[in-house]
Amino acid sequence: MSKTPNEKFVNKLQELDIRPEVIAVALNKSANSVYRWRSGEHMPRLTPRETAIFCNLLNISIDELAEMFDSSVS
Repeated sequence: MSKTPNEKFVNKLQELDIRPEVIAVALNKSANSVYRWRSGEHMPRLTPRETAIFCNLLNISIDELAEMFDSSVS
């Protein structure tokens, strides 16, 4: 069973012209982890501080972040 790309996350990265490697460095995560988030294979597991950094980097609210990775919302 293959996962579909997380289109909301992919679109946001494209909109802001941010490479997954930039996200990885900012969050002290591996680039592979971010690529897995992008592919829909995994969801981010972040501390509150990492969540704040991630939201700031993507210029989104925590609610938008939750929606971005909520598989029940299409």
